[in-house]
Amino acid sequence: MSAVSNDWRYALRQVGRQPWQSLVVVLTLGTAIGLVTVLFSIFNTVMFRLWPVKDPGRMVRVTSVTPRGETGLSVAEWSHLAHHARSVSGLVANDCGGLSGAILDGRRVYYDCVSTQYFQVLRIPLALGRAFLPQENPLEQGRSEAPHGVAVISHDLWRTTFGSDPTVVGRTLAFKQSEAQDGVPLKVVGVAAPGFNGPGAFRVDLWVPLLIARYFHLGRETTLRQMSHPSVCCRVAGRLADGAMREQARAELQLLSDQFRTSLGKPRGSIRVSDTS
Repeated sequence: MSAVSNDWRYALRQVGRQPWQSLVVVLTLGTAIGLVTVLFSIFNTVMFRLWPVKDPGRMVRVTSVTPRGETGLSVAEWSHLAHHARSVSGLVANDCGGLSGAILDGRRVYYDCVSTQYFQVLRIPLALGRAFLPQENPLEQGRSEAPHGVAVISHDLWRTTFGSDPTVVGRTLAFKQSEAQDGVPLKVVGVAAPGFNGPGAFRVDLWVPLLIARYFHLGRETTLRQMSHPSVCCRVAGRLADGAMREQARAELQLLSDQFRTSLGKPRGSIRVSDTS
């Protein structure tokens, strides 16, 4: 205790001798600590928040862990898992390329390519119209026909750009990724519920069927080759089935993944199932 008392007395004497320098040090430390706290709070809110969907605690991410690191799944592998897994009530995918900018009827927007069951599995209601239908993207069933040119737009885009006009559902809009490209007609089939702009930290203005951008701009053959290539991957998320636990889902998805990769003569990867927060 005497050593501690001596340290305090020495510190107080130093403060008394150089009060202004001591004040600057205290203020600097306080500002730095406050800044770190604020930045961590922002990071924690953005990166570790639960997804803004119904019952988010039942949502999980599904990734593949290989010697090269953690990645998404190929579209073909995701499709195999989605059609055979029973421990999840649904597996959805979106393009691993992330959000892309595009031009929709002359307006700059950000879009995401998603699987047709995206809104149903996330349990996002539609303010107007409907969500995608499975038959609108034959590529998900391994068929080579072109996906339909359909889109669901965000409630914010509907309100700010289209003036909350209900007749926008059913309207065909010109969609292109740059001014140099020819436009692809997209029919608006639905408007998402207010407040939903995607589960991530970045705004999504509209959603289109998975692989549609690749199909129309790269062609059918290239897109079909890319579906099973691991470098062209998709982010995968699922909703646990009633009564199913995360480890149960991981074990089943690992078995299905091993079967799929073995059938193609590809090395196996380790499936990781984690929460979305």
